[in-house]
Amino acid sequence: MSRVDLLALTPEALVRLSNAGLVKRAQKELAAGVLPAIAEDADGTVVASASDGATTRLGRGVALQQTHCTCGSTQVCRHRIAAVLAYQHRNATTPVHELVDPTWDPGTLGDEALLSCCGAQVVARAAALLARGAVATTRPGARDTTGQPMPPSVVLGTATVQFLVPHDLAYAKCDCVRGQACEHVVLAVQAFRAAPAGGTVNLGGELQQPHTDPVSLGSPIDAALEFLVQYGLAAPGAPAVLERARGAAERAGSWWIVDGLESVERLAEAYHAQSARFQLSELAREVGELATRMRAADAKDPPLPRSFVLGSDRIGETAMEQVRLLSLGARLDADGDRRMVRLYFADPDTATVLVLDKSWNDERRVGADLGALFASSRMSITDLSRGELVTRAARRRANGALDLGAARGMKSSLLPSNIGATGPWSRLPEPLLVRDLAAHAARRRAMPPACLCPRGRGASVAVVQIGRVVSVDRLADGQSVTGWVEDTAGHRLILHTDHRRVAPGAVDASAAALGAGPSHVAGELRLTAEGWRMAPLSLLTTELVVVDLQRAAAHQGPMRLDAGGEPRPTAASPAARLAASTGDYVGRTLLKGARATGSLAASLAGEAERHFAHRLAARFARAAHGASSAVLDLAVLHQLDDVVG
Repeated sequence: MSRVDLLALTPEALVRLSNAGLVKRAQKELAAGVLPAIAEDADGTVVASASDGATTRLGRGVALQQTHCTCGSTQVCRHRIAAVLAYQHRNATTPVHELVDPTWDPGTLGDEALLSCCGAQVVARAAALLARGAVATTRPGARDTTGQPMPPSVVLGTATVQFLVPHDLAYAKCDCVRGQACEHVVLAVQAFRAAPAGGTVNLGGELQQPHTDPVSLGSPIDAALEFLVQYGLAAPGAPAVLERARGAAERAGSWWIVDGLESVERLAEAYHAQSARFQLSELAREVGELATRMRAADAKDPPLPRSFVLGSDRIGETAMEQVRLLSLGARLDADGDRRMVRLYFADPDTATVLVLDKSWNDERRVGADLGALFASSRMSITDLSRGELVTRAARRRANGALDLGAARGMKSSLLPSNIGATGPWSRLPEPLLVRDLAAHAARRRAMPPACLCPRGRGASVAVVQIGRVVSVDRLADGQSVTGWVEDTAGHRLILHTDHRRVAPGAVDASAAALGAGPSHVAGELRLTAEGWRMAPLSLLTTELVVVDLQRAAAHQGPMRLDAGGEPRPTAASPAARLAASTGDYVGRTLLKGARATGSLAASLAGEAERHFAHRLAARFARAAHGASSAVLDLAVLHQLDDVVG
């Protein structure tokens, strides 16, 4: 009887269980005909004898890492990978990806399978977590637009579990330190039992501890929101009020509230320092999200679990098992003599983007010179922004911030990214990789609003596969370049890069890459009144071009390429203008207080009435008279992009 589990291990699954370097080496040896001798015992154990003398035994129902190899490695070694590929080569009659049915339901696995794979102690730990309560989001398996299988997965507060082989828990992969056969695997099966079609569910208890009482958390947060509405962020007492609120959220373990309050505190610091990093729109967004989360959590019949909305199902920081992170580029920023860089990494296993922030006081460095600085363990910003990082020393904060502080010695390695049409970007899972912007928009509409989902510093970053470049327009003064491109389904995306002193070569690099016909682009993907829009972090041509880290071209004049004409800009609709005015009013009020913006609220009430937005007009009228609840209503409505009707 053939080992279906070994036949079902796709190259992508093997990479998740080991690393890309081992799989590539084994594939090269397979192509060269250097294969271990394969034998199969009566109980189904596959025995592989390599030419270097190592013998590997792949037992049935045993995780690949736990199988025996005489090379002595405690991790998944090249002999284990070669044994799997050799067995597939000898026995497979159809392509591996066709053997895998990704639509199977892990919830059908019984308690006996959980006990057999994970053991009684692990199942008991999972039961304790269930008694306390846990929130999980299930993602049923599917095939992407290229036909490749996307395994079913579950996102928990502290880990993500993928079921790589149908009906076999031995190959359930978790990104926690243990990696496999952990309590998260048990919780993931329970989650699929509760939500086989996908969705967010609350498992077990209500996740209420004494220190997470709604009153003890809500009172300081509500007091902070009331203070900001009445007196504004610029008022002298604002720092103390925000600090008290953050302390209450930390004690409650409500990490999304903590993260939001930290963002507001950073905005306060930027404002008082007269820094360009302060933005009214950012203040309106952060406070609006805080108000939205608190209201959703305190609702009598909440549509989402309270712990999901507040982040109390998370822990502040998690140590990660060996991970493979693909760089998506970097963004440089400056504030006086301070230089900052944010590096973005795609985690293919969890379909998330992690962010590494670094800063220096060095006003002389910009662009490529700034990229030469080391970000971690003798790894430069430029190298990290273009490579593939494999590490066993990473720690991840709840908001997706990455810490490589412990990445020393052999615990981390940086591989050059395998650039090309069949490189790692083209194999990223959806929704990290977007081939069809319309399908991406439909996925977003099916999800809860972003202001209620888990916070992530790289949550809006994606890679878009480009079908063709429609047109490129570079201003004669060299201050910006705009490209209109289409995805592989023919939907338009606007790519725009502005000149900034900290990144003097960005405009030149974007223009050159667009002129070369890029296959992919990475950046923060936003849906605006003009359509989909992105400020590129990097573009993939024959090489990966990280635009902020390039040197300015010696001579680069105005450029215009036209293969179909860019769409003409359309005038903003009354609803869009009213939405923008609402956001501006909310930001001004949260900065200076309701008294300072009463006349503006009265004016906007009249404008809303003229456009028949009666409910909005009523809120503006109440806000004009200093009603804090009305101002927060407007902040929430603006956050949800639902300000009319």
